[in-house]
Amino acid sequence: MEPLDQPATPGRLRHLLRAGVLDADAYERALALAGITPDGTAWRRFLDWLLAGLGAALVLSGIIFFFAYNWADMHRFAKFAVLEATLLITVALAWRLGPDTHGGRAALLGAAALPGVLLAVYGQIYQTGADPYGLFLTWGLLIAPWVFIGRSAALWMLLLVLGNLSLILYWTGVYRPPQWSGFAQELGPLFGLGITFTDTDLALLVVALNVAALSMYELLAHKLEWLSGRWMPRVLALAVLATLTIPVIRAIFEHHPDMLSVRWAPVVWAVVTAVGFIVYRNVKHDLFMLAALLLEAIVIVTSFLIERMHFNDAGTMLLLSLLVVMMTGASAYWLRRTAQVWGDE
Repeated sequence: MEPLDQPATPGRLRHLLRAGVLDADAYERALALAGITPDGTAWRRFLDWLLAGLGAALVLSGIIFFFAYNWADMHRFAKFAVLEATLLITVALAWRLGPDTHGGRAALLGAAALPGVLLAVYGQIYQTGADPYGLFLTWGLLIAPWVFIGRSAALWMLLLVLGNLSLILYWTGVYRPPQWSGFAQELGPLFGLGITFTDTDLALLVVALNVAALSMYELLAHKLEWLSGRWMPRVLALAVLATLTIPVIRAIFEHHPDMLSVRWAPVVWAVVTAVGFIVYRNVKHDLFMLAALLLEAIVIVTSFLIERMHFNDAGTMLLLSLLVVMMTGASAYWLRRTAQVWGDE
């Protein structure tokens, strides 16, 4: 491809600036012409999206706190009437504005969140005694048609969150309940979730679900304009890496694991990490993803050193600290060099 036929990316423009082809004023002008520096229209579009999202979040918060404050004084039919009326209004607003507008997407996202509140209210009023996973699974099934027609990454993320919660709650509540679940939940939901992933079978299932979603996103992102943002794949990647780190650390510190999945966890981690480096170094050019992969690698390597070298005094702990600093510095240097190479290319 001829140089003038290539798209004007920030990396190519910086390369022209370093090569002396463009001076500072021409570089700023080129950024503006390429649409990289936001103009008034871009800022208005961003503010429309931000205010629509904040408005939808505040409306949903108001509904939740309304029920929390007036719960004891409201008749059950009044509770259902308020929720169903709000649901109908948000659906009508999404239909009127259209799924391609910021307001329509925000309204549809609010409509997708309300069935969960409605199911929770129904369960509390009639004390159905249903398992918690059933709430999230039913919620996901109810909003699935809206997700498919909404053309919104936020809706797909909500559906993925519900799918993950359904799997985790079914596993821990029905299929293989842990003995320590009550104690873990008392220390907070994040701690309880981390302890949950010490069940390597569950952790690998959650990793497989999110890796599949991440792969589909990356394959379809260049074909669907509404998937052009990078926040959703980055959130999915962080979820995959955080979930996978826990069983790998367990495999490191268990000398003779009795579960086959524990032995396979480091292999899965190595494969996911290698594929991630290849894709995001050579295909997608995403420094955030590479930094996340390097951070997880530092955590895994540090855990391995702690287990193998028995750091139990001040001298060895100082050595471990120096090794962590060296790995972090080397990672930062490699990321900087990678960004320079991308710019030169």
